[in-house]
Amino acid sequence: MALRAATLRDLHTLWPSWNAEDLRTWDRFVTLSTILVRSRYQVAAGLGAAYFAALRDLEGVPGAAAPVFGEGPGVEELARSMAATGLVGVIRGLSVGMSMEAARANGFVRLAGAVGRHVLDGSRDTVIASVRSDPRAVGWQRVTSGNPCDFCLMLESRGAVYKEWTVDFQAHDSCACSAAPEWEESGALLDWDTATHGLSGTEAMHAYGEAVRAARVG
Repeated sequence: MALRAATLRDLHTLWPSWNAEDLRTWDRFVTLSTILVRSRYQVAAGLGAAYFAALRDLEGVPGAAAPVFGEGPGVEELARSMAATGLVGVIRGLSVGMSMEAARANGFVRLAGAVGRHVLDGSRDTVIASVRSDPRAVGWQRVTSGNPCDFCLMLESRGAVYKEWTVDFQAHDSCACSAAPEWEESGALLDWDTATHGLSGTEAMHAYGEAVRAARVG
């Protein structure tokens, strides 16, 4: 979280370099921001690798398994993501009558959510790649933040995702969830079927979220 916060502070410093009246400056902003995001992804990957190794040692897992680092987003992927959030956010703000200042603020908020996700993916990708290469690991568990959304709580309820599955970490913009390695089977934090009996879709997801939050308070 501290790494993400530092990245967003630096991104905010770069944001004024884009002049909305000159779209050519957008390319320069994206170039600078891409360097920032890719470097911070690598830092996050290093933190994820250290976490994987430390937890494996703490759990007393026999044998050795070197962490495997995530590859990170490509330049073109980041350019598309920044355009779809920051640039589009400003344009849409202007289209509904926002002032330029308000529209730029709207675009930055959307951009920050995407950039935060890309940076934290460094740790998530590394943990998952390390799990898949560790012969002793059975999978990875989603761990939510202190105030998760219902979508993330639903995914957390599924327990360990086995490494043989091709499922990747589903993170939305501004998502603060992390991936924790599992070396033995573990069930869901709260039984999904019990908490959502008779419900489906969005209603089930919200009901599960409320049940988990109530259990944590209790």
